[in-house]
Amino acid sequence: MENSKRVLRWLKENLNEDNYVSVMAQYFPTYLVKEKYPEINRKLTKEEWKEIEDFVEKMNFKNGYIQELRRA
Repeated sequence: MENSKRVLRWLKENLNEDNYVSVMAQYFPTYLVKEKYPEINRKLTKEEWKEIEDFVEKMNFKNGYIQELRRA
């Protein structure tokens, strides 16, 4: 969560406000995640996604999209 917020903050502070930001919901653990990083070997929770949604709104990007979190 903190890395996502750090990246969004950097984008807001360092890029022209006319750039578009697209925040996607489909995190998918791949490759060596299962073995090396078991703490992120899962899909996003609704709470995590809501926290990022709120943060993006707080950052007040001029242009951008945020994908809805869907469950199968």
